[in-house]
Amino acid sequence: MSIVAARLAVAMAQFAQSTPASREAPSSPWRWQLVPDGRRFSYQELLDVLEDLPKPVCIAPAMNPGVLAVWTVEDVHPTQRDRILWELRNQATVLQERFAGVEIPDEASVRLELHGDAIDATLGDVRAFAAAFLHMGCGWRVAPPRAAGEPHRMTLLHIDGSRSPGASPGRPS
Repeated sequence: MSIVAARLAVAMAQFAQSTPASREAPSSPWRWQLVPDGRRFSYQELLDVLEDLPKPVCIAPAMNPGVLAVWTVEDVHPTQRDRILWELRNQATVLQERFAGVEIPDEASVRLELHGDAIDATLGDVRAFAAAFLHMGCGWRVAPPRAAGEPHRMTLLHIDGSRSPGASPGRPS
């Protein structure tokens, strides 16, 4: 798995934990804490830990910025595994159907714009993310480029109805 998939997972957590005011002055916790085990990490250490965990991984951002509930499918009771695996298959299917009938290589560019930052990825990175991480903090979509030569756009959907920068105004991405 690429480190970019872990970056996407953490960016989604930051977005899910944000408020409209904090989106104008973005900040990142210096330390991240994983629950239930309580370990604390810097941003880079967190990326490494997420990358190294056995996949698939479920992530649920807590209300407190920098706190993430993280567990692997192996940690879940067998009766709940099927539901999580179904959700992961659904994520991958929705992504695949979004581009049905169009052959798009894994190397195609995808950009996630954030307040004060951006993540440039490939469609392969996004597919790796969709297979590896079930993110319970916010929704996400990938849309085709607006114009030739531009990257595909990944948009995050916050529970308050707002979207990450780069979303098409007035309609879902």
